[in-house]
Amino acid sequence: NDRPWLFDSQQDPDELHNFFGRPGSEEVTRALAKALKSYSIESSDAFAEQPTIAKSLNLCLQVGL
Repeated sequence: NDRPWLFDSQQDPDELHNFFGRPGSEEVTRALAKALKSYSIESSDAFAEQPTIAKSLNLCLQVGL
């Protein structure tokens, strides 16, 4: 599955349900992706530049726009 994963650790602590793409999750998806991308740049995390990871982050940044 190429879809990103978004878990709600408070409502779904066992991480059984992917909330990515569900109505109402767009804002938190974008906010978390933005924070993760900023962190990866600040920390020079080469892992975030991997094609699959970069594609998922960019997809999350565009959700709901």
